[in-house]
Amino acid sequence: MPTIALSKALHEELQALAGGAFVTTVPEVIEQLLEAWKKKDDHGAAEKGRGGEDPSESHRLRSPRERGIEVVFDGNRISAVSVPDLYRQVGNALLAGGYAIKMNELDPFSTSSRRYLYSSKGLHPTGAHFVQPVKVGPFVMEAHKDYKNALAHLAKLCGKLGGSLDY
Repeated sequence: MPTIALSKALHEELQALAGGAFVTTVPEVIEQLLEAWKKKDDHGAAEKGRGGEDPSESHRLRSPRERGIEVVFDGNRISAVSVPDLYRQVGNALLAGGYAIKMNELDPFSTSSRRYLYSSKGLHPTGAHFVQPVKVGPFVMEAHKDYKNALAHLAKLCGKLGGSLDY
């Protein structure tokens, strides 16, 4: 794969766009930026949203994959720009909310016979490493999934832990 050098300022901007998950999500951020660039019309203006407004102003009309996601965990609103960011924030809220002991008891937490949502080792039942690992305290969460599955898996975990997660 080609390697590119980035200025410190550009690196920090990409890291901010990636929601702090630089190692695993910057390629996704670059892909999203390229997609946005491709959507510009012939006059250089941004493609119009459903109501004729600029997409940056109509973020609520776009799918979660394009705009990030907001959830309420145990009464606290969390705004995330990506699945890894969502997992990092909810995972940290779980640990801060006193769920660490219960999470330890459930470690590893499976979402299927071949996949874990989190484990202390960052490995699936098959022995394969997590594709998009997110470190949260002593645990590693697998963030390689779409928003729909990410929410379903987090809701399942929160239910087992006795917490609440609303989309």
